[in-house]
Amino acid sequence: MIEGVSTRKPIATTDVRRFFEDSIVDAMSHQQVAASDATVQYVAGLLTHFGRTDRLMEKTPDGKRMPVLAMLYAKAQAKH
Repeated sequence: MIEGVSTRKPIATTDVRRFFEDSIVDAMSHQQVAASDATVQYVAGLLTHFGRTDRLMEKTPDGKRMPVLAMLYAKAQAKH
């Protein structure tokens, strides 16, 4: 097995948000960190929202493309 590569089987789920919530809680437990339920819900909501490529991709004259993370951050900071 290649280090860092998971050999787990794909997970079939109809509740993507719940999948992210469970994954976040599991990861936090594994890393021995804590966060409030509100934080877990917020992060799971973001992951669920951007889990759909139509919400992640931006339209440009050349078609759809993934926005640069730094630009997304700059836009978010400008709103505050």
